[in-house]
Amino acid sequence: MADVQPFRGLRYNLERIGDISAVISPPYDIISPQEQEFYYKQSPYNVVRLEFESDEPCGSPQSNKYARAADRLKGWLKTGILFREPTPVFYILEHRFIHQGIMRQRWGLTARVRLDQGDKSGARPHEVVLEKHIGDRLSLLRSCQVNFSPVMGIVRKGLLPFFPQLARDNPDLSAVDPYGVTHNLWVVAMSKALPPFPPCLVTRQSILLTDTTAMKQPCPTKGSSKPLAPTAAEVKTLIL
Repeated sequence: MADVQPFRGLRYNLERIGDISAVISPPYDIISPQEQEFYYKQSPYNVVRLEFESDEPCGSPQSNKYARAADRLKGWLKTGILFREPTPVFYILEHRFIHQGIMRQRWGLTARVRLDQGDKSGARPHEVVLEKHIGDRLSLLRSCQVNFSPVMGIVRKGLLPFFPQLARDNPDLSAVDPYGVTHNLWVVAMSKALPPFPPCLVTRQSILLTDTTAMKQPCPTKGSSKPLAPTAAEVKTLIL
């Protein structure tokens, strides 16, 4: 069974950054060089500057793109651009987009998921990941100690019936990306006042991970891989 828990995430301080739409970006692995430059120009605080730092000549490992991202993250936390949630929470995410002339919705739950070795975790990979991507993400994770983008996972029994109960009020954050997709986010703290919560359902079944980068790291031997940690790892996961 999967171990799904709330966590103390990092969020933008809207009083410091202004328009939340100017600081979001797609996942790093679908951003072209031209798009990377576009998101850089959107805002000095766009998340692409953390997740997908530009490659620049550097004289030492202490000044490579991973170290620069870590320094920038520390600076944004120190100056209040970002803040950490005071208590562990879950995040409900809604995507609204037009497909074939019809408004569609996609819902997800972002949580902390524990990944153990073997089959104990209830989290199962389904794809082969290029070693260069594994090494790149692991280097960023080691430098920053933060998952900037969630791993995506799918469960057999849908969580959709739970989301309207948890997203009755206006979203805590709402952004529109350059493609016209609306991203709504609700920050949900656990309390007795909440209806039966999705993790109660998720923990009874396996999660199919659509990105196995979080479960492996490069080995000295070319083409091989091993678990991220000797016993277990915990990653931010968007469960659909």
